[in-house]
Amino acid sequence: MKTRWLRQAGAPELLIFFHGWSMDETTVAHLAPEDLDVLLIWDYSDWEAVPDWRGLGESYASVRVLAWSLGVWAAARCLGNGPAFWREAVALNGSLWPVDASCGIAPEIFAGTAEHWLEEGARRNFYRRCRGGSGGTIPGRDPLEQQRELRFLGEAVRREPVRNVFDRAVIGMRDRIFGAAALRAAWARTPETRVTELELPHDPLGGCRTWREVVELGA
Repeated sequence: MKTRWLRQAGAPELLIFFHGWSMDETTVAHLAPEDLDVLLIWDYSDWEAVPDWRGLGESYASVRVLAWSLGVWAAARCLGNGPAFWREAVALNGSLWPVDASCGIAPEIFAGTAEHWLEEGARRNFYRRCRGGSGGTIPGRDPLEQQRELRFLGEAVRREPVRNVFDRAVIGMRDRIFGAAALRAAWARTPETRVTELELPHDPLGGCRTWREVVELGA
């Protein structure tokens, strides 16, 4: 796991963003932090370099957690066993059961994505589907490293059930990675989470200009 402060300027509010699989900081470089401090978390190839969650909570007047795609499961895995230090946690186009025929991505599709990831055409198609057919910044990571991350995540998801930490969930009705029906089924299992459906592709980040816009999707 990797972490990077996108802004650390003593703001009263902290946003912790759990990015999706295969991504990196280049894919969110267009988002202005404005009045937020922002801590980016990505690359779930291991669980090393875990931040001091309790210390972060004590350092800010308000903390929000935002997680996207497979980052939703990763956030629950990282935060679900400790006391809540955040004001709100938002899940964006992700599931607590990400490798699941009913509530996530079908296991055979998940495995096929990993198997074919080193093929350039497969990678291009994946990012097109993420963004609803439009372009966007491609992560600057090594495909072999991304493949290892996906396989590690698949094993971790199989071994480690997680506890729900999310107050809100956003379902993209044009999501072509998880699919809106699967996400509806997933969040129906956690009625304590308020769900909003929006006309969004799987990756809605490119349509936002600031981190505040992303956090407030569906609010």
